Amino acid sequence: MKQFNPKKTIKNGQYIIQYVEPKVIRDELSTNIEINQASDIYKMFNSLQDESKEKLLAIHLNTRNRVLCIEIVHIGGTSESIVTPDAILRTSLLVNAKAIIICHNHPSGDPSPSDEDKKITQNIIAACNLFNIRFLDHTIIGYNKYFSFAEHGLI
Repeated sequence: MKQFNPKKTIKNGQYIIQYVEPKVIRDELSTNIEINQASDIYKMFNSLQDESKEKLLAIHLNTRNRVLCIEIVHIGGTSESIVTPDAILRTSLLVNAKAIIICHNHPSGDPSPSDEDKKITQNIIAACNLFNIRFLDHTIIGYNKYFSFAEHGLI
């Protein structure tokens, strides 16, 4: 994930402008994880089934579907997690991701997508298209099962 480090400060009249430079910090393990299907996501994140609140994760990938970084984008309540496409894509742009998968849990244990899940997925797909980022899947983790938008032809 990128960190922002101050580069230099310029005083310009009343304004102080501070330039920042993103810096990539890579973990060798993360760049060796390849995701090819929803079952890979389920295996990685099935522990979300035990969470009492919804957690939404974004998995940012390179061109070979290898993990660049995994981000907890939002922690919601017991029945919903409201998130916007800009919150999802911010890190994708910072790490120069070429693909993204989102994953969240349903504390109820039922991974069936809600109308809001379907709506936010379509909004994220539209935002990804603007930035040429491939949206690969939205996987919902339930109790001992998962739902994949890609596997169900919803992407």
